[in-house]
Amino acid sequence: MAAITRGVGKIEIGTIAVDGGVATTWATLGYTDRDSTAALTEEDPTREELFALEVDTAVDVDTTGGAITLTYSILNPDTATLAALWGGTVTGTGNAATWSRPGTAVSLEKSVKITPKKGLTITIVRGSVVPKLNFDLTKAGKFVIDIVVTVLQPTKANVDPVLFGPLIVPA
Repeated sequence: MAAITRGVGKIEIGTIAVDGGVATTWATLGYTDRDSTAALTEEDPTREELFALEVDTAVDVDTTGGAITLTYSILNPDTATLAALWGGTVTGTGNAATWSRPGTAVSLEKSVKITPKKGLTITIVRGSVVPKLNFDLTKAGKFVIDIVVTVLQPTKANVDPVLFGPLIVPA
């Protein structure tokens, strides 16, 4: 019987290898927020059908796959997490640390690995990582960082964009 993949054990980000392949070292940026959307989705493919005047059905079709996107939110960001995502400067240490956000947007490309509670590990070899501040300013509101990762074609030859496995088997 095939493995069922479910739950989030951790989501990690790593620096893409120098040769354009998948990262070799990984780090979590914090907990994944349970109350925010956390999903890996693929858009519907685009189909271009070619028709001839002589027949009513398509004589050929070209299919382009849909974009693959990972969305999740970091529940407990600290100044180091903010600097890792946007750049900028962290001044001070511990509870006295402050982060100064730069005035220009950054383009961040990383490898991303989703380790489930059980089932197949999913690795994005190269993804465009876009962070966004999200603070619900209500009595019970919380500050999270929304992350959107769009899968990109790896720059290393003969490497596919998304890898599935190894299998995580709970003890």
